[in-house]
Amino acid sequence: MLGLGQWVRSLAPIMDEFVRAASGDARTDFWKRIYNPADAYGGEVVTGWISRFYPYLALEGTNGAPNPMLDLRLGEPRGERGPGIRTDTVPATLCRAIINVKDLGINRVVALDAGLTGVAQDPDGALRPVAGWALLDAPPDIETVIDRLIAEHETTPPETAPRGLSGGAEMLALHNRIASASLFDGSWRLLPYADMVYRDLGPHSICCWFALADGRYVGEVQVWNAVEPQWAVLRDGDDPAEVPLLGTSLAHLLDAAMDADGDIAHLEVGRLADLVL
Repeated sequence: MLGLGQWVRSLAPIMDEFVRAASGDARTDFWKRIYNPADAYGGEVVTGWISRFYPYLALEGTNGAPNPMLDLRLGEPRGERGPGIRTDTVPATLCRAIINVKDLGINRVVALDAGLTGVAQDPDGALRPVAGWALLDAPPDIETVIDRLIAEHETTPPETAPRGLSGGAEMLALHNRIASASLFDGSWRLLPYADMVYRDLGPHSICCWFALADGRYVGEVQVWNAVEPQWAVLRDGDDPAEVPLLGTSLAHLLDAAMDADGDIAHLEVGRLADLVL
C-alpha cells in the first residue's frame, strides 16, 4: 500500500512551484503541464502533474490501486506514450474517517467527511476551490455486513427460503441469507435458527444466536416495547450485574467483531442489570 509520506513527497515539487508562482516567479513550462504536456494534447490519458493529487485509483472495481504516476519524476512522461491515468479511474468522493462513539448506552458510528466541496468565483473572475467538512451518522448497513461476513468467513446458505422466523429485523435479515456460519477459525458460531439457545437471567429473556468457543453466548435481550433489541454476551449462570450489554445494532456488533478478530470487549456500553424493562 502507498504510504502517506510517499504521497506527500511526490507533491512537494508541485507545492514548490505554487510558492514560486505566488511570489511572482511562475515557470511557464510547469503551468503548461497541468493536464497534459503540449506534445500529448488531445489524448484521453492524463499525464500532467494534476494526476499526482490522487494517491489511489478505482481500478478493477476498487479504490485501492496506487497511482503509477507517483513513481515518476515531475517532468515525466513525455509525449503520448508512458504511464497516465484516465479521469474515470479517479474516485469522485470526499475523504472519510469512521469514528465509533459510545453515547448513553448506544454504540454509534459517525463519519467525518472532508475535502473540496465546491467552487466559488471571486469578484475579479478568478475561480477558488472551497473546502468543507461534515459529521454524519454512518451506521453500518446489515446487508453490507452480511456481504462481508459471507466473503470473509465460512457460511452455509439456507437450503430453502426460511419461514416463520421471529426476532429483530437485523437477525431476520441474517438468517434469510445464512443458515449457519463459523467465524474467526471457529471461535464464533452462528447457530441455525432451530438451534437457538434460550436463556432466562432474572427478569431478562435472551435469545442466544452466537455460541463462542469459551462457553459464552451472544444474544438478543428481549425488551418489551423496545424498537430495537439490546445485545449481550453471557455465560450460563451469570449474574445480570456481570453481563455486558453491547448496544442495539447487530450490524455494528458484527462489523466491529470482524475488525477486531472476534474481540468485542470494547463494545460494552452497560450491564444487563441496569437495563430498564
